[in-house]
Amino acid sequence: GSSTAPVSTTEPTPVTATGVITGFGSVYVNGVRYDTSSAEVEFEDDSRAKTEDDLRLGMKVVVEGTRSGSARTADRIHYDRDLKGPVDSIAPNPTDPSIGSLLLLGQTVLVDANTVFDDLGDANLDGSVDLRDLAPAPDPVIVEISGFATTDGFLATRIERAEATDDDSDDDGEVKGVVSA
Repeated sequence: GSSTAPVSTTEPTPVTATGVITGFGSVYVNGVRYDTSSAEVEFEDDSRAKTEDDLRLGMKVVVEGTRSGSARTADRIHYDRDLKGPVDSIAPNPTDPSIGSLLLLGQTVLVDANTVFDDLGDANLDGSVDLRDLAPAPDPVIVEISGFATTDGFLATRIERAEATDDDSDDDGEVKGVVSA
């Protein structure tokens, strides 16, 4: 008798991942590639139609899709900034002043070597865009921050100047965290 190997039929498994965009050519979230050819992209608080071209490195997103073997396909990519408001003050690291922390609406935001800066400009004209360009003078910079809550504050994976074209008012601030009192 002849024997035939069983045909493997793997149904796509639903997956949801929350993480930071680490690359493009499709979208890489936490280093994992997602095919985005048919993905719907949406930004919280912005009703305008979005595409993969609107996504940026360092954005923390939620990807919903499917996995078949090692291939992953994104059906939906959702971005919601975590913090928005004026930078109250900065505290550069004494060893490396390009990193450190900032205070935004009373919340400590950690800035490390992996934080992506975008659309801020070299305010202090030192040849690089980093934490020092957020020093409030004379008007504080209004920023949007994407990242993760930590025990020491909020770790910024991306900091960008707030757009005046958002559907919500630029007077609005946004913070996230645990109520302590």
